Amino acid sequence: MLWFRSLSLVVLSAAALQSHVAPVHAIITTDQYFSYTNLFPKFSGVLCPELSLASLTSQPDVVPSLTKLNDFFDPSGILFLGSGTYRVKQNLKLTKTIYAEAGAVFEVASGVTLTISAAVSHPDTTFFTGPGTVQWGPAGPEFNLNPVVPVDWFGAKGDGVTDDAAAIQRAFDSAPSTVRFAAKVYRITRAVTVKAGVFSDKGAVLQGLGSSVTGLLFPNGASGQLQLPTLKGFGRALQTSGGLTASIPSISSSGVGIYVLHPGTSGGFGIRVDVSSMAKVGRAVVFKSAAAPVNWNLYLQGSAIRVGLFDDMSTKVAKALVHFEGPYRIGWDSNHFEFGEVRASVASGFALLRCDPSVCSSDSNPLPKINLFVTKALQPLSADSKLLDGYMTDCELRLRLTAPLTPAQTATQNVFSNSFIFYDPSAIGSRVYKPVTTPDITLFKQQNFGQPVHATRFNLQLPQQAWKQGDRKMFYLYHQLAQNKKLYYITEARYGGMCNSVTGVAVTSMIDNSGTAWKPGSRDYEVMIEVMACRSIAATDVVKLVILAGSPGWP
Repeated sequence: MLWFRSLSLVVLSAAALQSHVAPVHAIITTDQYFSYTNLFPKFSGVLCPELSLASLTSQPDVVPSLTKLNDFFDPSGILFLGSGTYRVKQNLKLTKTIYAEAGAVFEVASGVTLTISAAVSHPDTTFFTGPGTVQWGPAGPEFNLNPVVPVDWFGAKGDGVTDDAAAIQRAFDSAPSTVRFAAKVYRITRAVTVKAGVFSDKGAVLQGLGSSVTGLLFPNGASGQLQLPTLKGFGRALQTSGGLTASIPSISSSGVGIYVLHPGTSGGFGIRVDVSSMAKVGRAVVFKSAAAPVNWNLYLQGSAIRVGLFDDMSTKVAKALVHFEGPYRIGWDSNHFEFGEVRASVASGFALLRCDPSVCSSDSNPLPKINLFVTKALQPLSADSKLLDGYMTDCELRLRLTAPLTPAQTATQNVFSNSFIFYDPSAIGSRVYKPVTTPDITLFKQQNFGQPVHATRFNLQLPQQAWKQGDRKMFYLYHQLAQNKKLYYITEARYGGMCNSVTGVAVTSMIDNSGTAWKPGSRDYEVMIEVMACRSIAATDVVKLVILAGSPGWP
């Protein structure tokens, strides 16, 4: 085959081919166009019988021949490698495009480096063997190269039985732009350190051997958008100590889904991870510092982690959706976690958001500004589960409930300015607060689960007593609803003096005595409610008001 742009054409004699190529193919080029012409077996016994594939693959060291072929004519051209083993016993750099048939294998000797600075075509089978080094170098002059390297090229089998850890690690160590996982099950017995981008075919799975194995390890994070394989059977499915952006089809049968470990030295980062589903996972996300901070300019901030489904109904191993783990404390604020549906039917100890006592030790040192949303359905929790476990402030939970929450489940430690926003008011009908008739926060807590109000929608049951039409009474409630140093707007469903035909009362006044803005050091905010009887009310009647908390920022 010949392509040419002008009439200049290089004609090679058999002697010239023999002296320059010693090879697989002769390359015929013109000014810009190139071609490769297979000399065997088409011309075997006719022109150059010495140019057989067998003669090249039988050489103890192909470097001299391939060097001549690679340097032959100008930089354009294609190196064609037929099936067979090509032994590389000296350092070799190839800059021409490589087209290799199935079964073509480079065997690189110990202490030797094979550098490829060109595009490569090879099936998803083993392409590199031997103890030597394979690396992807700078692009050749004809190409702007961003190689995507299958882990199969380095010997990964993907049969679900063979330990592919060493082969996968060699793929990353070769420094390509991106490493690719095919639609196979790759089993590993140790962590794989990720040093490049990752692309995974649909159906690709990386499977570990249990709690002692970490899956993908990112010591410095990663750049670009990573498309990771399904992760299954690890102690920590993914561990990063740097920023990254990734999507994962699923994580299952693992102690921790996403483990974010700050090195404890300097600076900080955030991550963006989307996971379609997690099943049989103890903790979805863990944030931790590896060492005591050398200064206070350390942070893990600005993260956004989304999980479509968190399902622990069958194994009951889940302990937390998000866990801030001790013993060292750094800047952990302004992180966002979003779950679609949460099925966490556990025996004991589960929390949506947990912070260890060693890092959230008191109400003077709480965990601040964390958002956790469950947007589709929070399935019923065990009796001793909690929404928040630890000292926290200015955190927001938005939950779409499927069953009422008990006082114990919504109980918090001495925290402030947290808000619980429940999307389904019918699911929290059992949460009823009782106001006090005098401004007394201690009495209010005694009557209401030992804490101020955290929910943004709740029922307020007035004391049972006889009312005459036109009577006006004042009541007090206390809340901790604030976000980003701004109070929530507290109101009543029919506020404005309108009589409620069911309750027989009208809310004529609601006054927030906390002031017009968040106060440093404040814990409890007082709301005064004036209620008027629209008709006579018996002492046995139960009167409930529906109280709402609007968005922060008012007034």
